[in-house]
Parts: sequence; C-alpha cells; structure tokens
Amino acid sequence: MSSFSLCRKRRTDILLSVDYFLEKYAVENIERDRMVDALKSTRGNMAKAAKIVGLTERRFAYRARKYGIDFRWYR
Repeated sequence: MSSFSLCRKRRTDILLSVDYFLEKYAVENIERDRMVDALKSTRGNMAKAAKIVGLTERRFAYRARKYGIDFRWYR
C-alpha cells in the first residue's frame, strides 16, 4: 500500500469522525431545545414535559441531568 493511499484513508477516517461528531452535537442540541421548550410550556412540570417530548419521566430526568437542565429554573 502506498503512502498516498494511507494518507487518503486517514483523511477519510478523520472526515467521517468529524461528521459523526457534528451530527451527534446537532441532534443533542435539538433534543435539549425540545426538552427546554416542553419545560417552559409546562412551567417546570417534568411529568408533563416528558409526555410532550415522548419520553418516560425517568429517561427525561436522565437526559435533563446529562444536558445540565434543571427543571426548577422553569417554575
């Protein structure tokens, strides 16, 4: 295998990992925004916000903790 093809493979791997990171970041931002909007519309009620987003209360609480969202800010 030539050095050119190795460089090309590494470049492709780097581009794929960057694309994956950007896609994951975008999805997380959308999810976080949806959760915050749901909390705002329910005045901080996590049970109602979880229902709006389509998650169980437990998963909603886990993801809120993951994204640094405190439901008490929206009361």
